[in-house]
Amino acid sequence: MTVRTEAAVELAAHWGAAVAPGEVFVEHQDRAVMRCLDPVGRPVVVKADRDGGRLRREVQALSAARAAGVPVPAVHEWIDGPPAMVVLDHVEGRPLASTSPDGHWRAVARELRRLHDDAPADGWPWFGGGEGWWSQLRWLADWAGQWCRERGMLAPAVLDRIRRRVDAGLARDDELDGRLVHGDCGPYHWLLRDDTVVAVVDFGDTGRGDPVWDLAVLTLWDRDRLPAVLDGYGADGALRARVEALLRPYVLVRHLLAIPWLVEHDTDPTPTIDELDRLH
Repeated sequence: MTVRTEAAVELAAHWGAAVAPGEVFVEHQDRAVMRCLDPVGRPVVVKADRDGGRLRREVQALSAARAAGVPVPAVHEWIDGPPAMVVLDHVEGRPLASTSPDGHWRAVARELRRLHDDAPADGWPWFGGGEGWWSQLRWLADWAGQWCRERGMLAPAVLDRIRRRVDAGLARDDELDGRLVHGDCGPYHWLLRDDTVVAVVDFGDTGRGDPVWDLAVLTLWDRDRLPAVLDGYGADGALRARVEALLRPYVLVRHLLAIPWLVEHDTDPTPTIDELDRLH
């Protein structure tokens, strides 16, 4: 039985009414995200996850973002399951996209700055786990590179050059205190109506880390939008210098990490592989 089916059965038992099928946004072997109507006819988004700890962390991140003034969906209900589920307000909005005007990218960057500056990071683990930012990113890059090497996803010479570039870019001793970062800050996770950000969603990868990571992920496939993003973020000279120094290694790590995820979720990794071939 799929997670979505299990969630619909559990939700119907919890609500005492059949769950009307709605749009399915995400469906993987271990989680699902779907829209439906709750018992009072209100449109909601239900996130179901076999890993209840991951979902609880997302709820905590939503609370931290809301406390910082960042627009996020309201949490209506937690259901233990299994699978664990959280019922969220459904927010109408259009995702940020490559075709969105620069003003939308600046608006998103302003809210991202609010998250980084005002959401408390105390008590949060480092993004991806580990004991420190630089060592953790190097470990993640090594793991993903070895995964790709063993499966022949990239040529050994390409992987060797990527590793040298990442090691050189992350060979730093300015260990970070860390800010709360979204972690998976793709443009598709930002919803806008007109010129206003109405919600940022999907905080499942939130942790403590470097804000530049979120900026790199936000512009991963839209590098030409970086100037608008930095303007909206209010980046000073020091931050712009950090972005210039760290953007390439962060982009390489992010693309490397994406390949195992895409393959394991039955999604074609070819565009990411081609991009790494181009960037290395």
